[in-house]
Amino acid sequence: TATTEIYTFPYTTLFRSIEAGKAWLVQARPITTLYGAGAGAGPAAPEAEVLATGLPAAPGVVSGRVRVLHNPQEGGRLVNGEILVAPMTNPDWLPAIRRSGALVTETGGMTCHAAIVARELGVPCVVGAGNVTETLRDGQLVTVDGSNGTVTAGQPAAAPQVSVVAAPVTVSVGEVTGTKI
Repeated sequence: TATTEIYTFPYTTLFRSIEAGKAWLVQARPITTLYGAGAGAGPAAPEAEVLATGLPAAPGVVSGRVRVLHNPQEGGRLVNGEILVAPMTNPDWLPAIRRSGALVTETGGMTCHAAIVARELGVPCVVGAGNVTETLRDGQLVTVDGSNGTVTAGQPAAAPQVSVVAAPVTVSVGEVTGTKI
């Protein structure tokens, strides 16, 4: 759909047909349930040392270098794809979360800001992981398993391959405008 092409991840859209051949976009939201079991779920590496555990807030498995940030103003230090480790998040953290490969926070639950935003963006996330800003160090190679709520040392021997295929949707509505002509 056009929204998927614009935002680069799947969206669900709701159209309302007023007259034959005309449709109006009423609502568009990111699909946050595509990353379920089988798509990155499962243990990151059974033999790896577990560095932290918390709540599995957004599914997926990602390996990368840690970047510990204590406030959103430090976001410029985060390199694209790094693992963002923070005490907690709020809307000011969004630019950093978008660039992160995964997110780990010390506090929070399934409905906290970090968990909701991570699910919306498709970023693996572990929340409520204790004192991770003290135990994890910048540059440390870790694997975040957002499906099981673990952070393990290193990178798994064989990284899981994840593919999401969306079914094509064709809508023929003629000229589309937001105003009745």
